[in-house]
Amino acid sequence: MPIYKYEGTKRNGEAIKATVNLPSENEVRIFLRQQGIRPSKIEQESMFNKEMKFLGSGVKDTDVAIMTRQLAVMVSSGVPLLQAFDILQQGEKNVRLKKALLEIQEAISAGSPLWEAMSKQKDIFNHLYVYLVRAGEMGGALDLILNRLAKYLDDNVRLVRMVKGAMVYPAAVLVVGFGVTFGLLAFVVPQFEAMIAASGGELPYLTKIVINISHFCSGYFHIIIGSIVGGYILFSKSIKTPDGKRAWDRFMLSMPLFGDLLVKGATARFARTLGTMLTSGVNLIDAIEICKMTMDNTVIEDALAKVKEEISAGKTIALPLAQAKIFPGMVIQMINVGENTGTLDQMLIKVADFYEAEVEAIVSGLSKLIEPVVLVLLGGIVAFILIAMYLPVFNIAGTQQGDQ
Repeated sequence: MPIYKYEGTKRNGEAIKATVNLPSENEVRIFLRQQGIRPSKIEQESMFNKEMKFLGSGVKDTDVAIMTRQLAVMVSSGVPLLQAFDILQQGEKNVRLKKALLEIQEAISAGSPLWEAMSKQKDIFNHLYVYLVRAGEMGGALDLILNRLAKYLDDNVRLVRMVKGAMVYPAAVLVVGFGVTFGLLAFVVPQFEAMIAASGGELPYLTKIVINISHFCSGYFHIIIGSIVGGYILFSKSIKTPDGKRAWDRFMLSMPLFGDLLVKGATARFARTLGTMLTSGVNLIDAIEICKMTMDNTVIEDALAKVKEEISAGKTIALPLAQAKIFPGMVIQMINVGENTGTLDQMLIKVADFYEAEVEAIVSGLSKLIEPVVLVLLGGIVAFILIAMYLPVFNIAGTQQGDQ
């Protein structure tokens, strides 16, 4: 039975804040009315009320995956949890994770179950991790769950690296290209200009253009750098607001090439997370809620929130997913087949494998496409600047030869 937190005011004006164990929010309102309490806030208390954090605070998810796999081996071998965590501490090199393992061991020694001890380390173990460990403890299959978690973390790390790598690479190249071009215009071109001015003569049109741009870059150097830094700070703050984040996520999904990559990456993560949760015995509604938290895209999160509402109202998962128009049609069809045949969890894992392979293929293709484009673009810019600056030199040399 769910736990509801409520805040309100008694008949005598006294403020009250407490929790109550009742089947629904409507039952809570009836209860409060009987108690003479006017509610100002009612919220279901669950694992999902707090913001999800995924393996942060100086602890790499690869470290947690390795730790999880080691713990699974020891648990399946019959090693007691207290001894297992003592062994893990001794072999752990990450200071933050080592401290967390010690605190978990102390909590278990005091009588707490493993999932509850891990839930206190919110900056390291997210809700998905804690929820699955709880399911494993209650179902007597902790070693199996830990192995699934380790595989999930490994697959998720690989997927995130591929997607981020594909997004970061062109951005890094553009920054380097801008820096090289700006450096040429601000510092190299003025040296040529001084040499050309000393020789006299009429400057070619291309040279005038480059020199004017150089004057602008040199004269407004601090303003340009300040504008770039200020723009970056303003952008960073704006995407931290709900509306700004939503607008940015919508823009990213609509981008050519990269939008398709993000959708396929989100599809793989959704299918992997939901499949892992269902295989571990988690109910569909809670599994959808956890999937929503792992998306890192507000547009997809909003769509999954509506999907959860539809499923809570008694619909199957395939129909609301199709109405959300986020994931590819093939995914919806496979989920529909999985629901009808009772193999939804297995079908989702297959979907995840397929779309992870798709992401890998897109990333490989983008890398091969971007490299020649970048070389041509940067080479063209540098060549244009150099030709523009050497034209007067060629003219001067030609004039001198004509005089002789």
